[in-house]
Amino acid sequence: MQTPKDIIADARTFLQIMLGGMLAPIGFNLLSNIIRALGDSRTPLWFLIISALINIGLELLFILVFKWGIAGASWATIGKLRP
Repeated sequence: MQTPKDIIADARTFLQIMLGGMLAPIGFNLLSNIIRALGDSRTPLWFLIISALINIGLELLFILVFKWGIAGASWATIGKLRP
């Protein structure tokens, strides 16, 4: 993939956090599909809208305020996907 050596450590950190938190998106997909199968398609949509706003807020907090860098971006993404 020809990843530059100066960002390999950041890429590894990002992937480790994201892969460690894979249960959150799996749980969301399972629950939203069950809700859709029961005939309610609005609740999963609202959850996605709210989680996108939470993700923006968490990324600003973790990256700009706490100075966590790439780890902050990945923690924000994992944090917003919890059902």
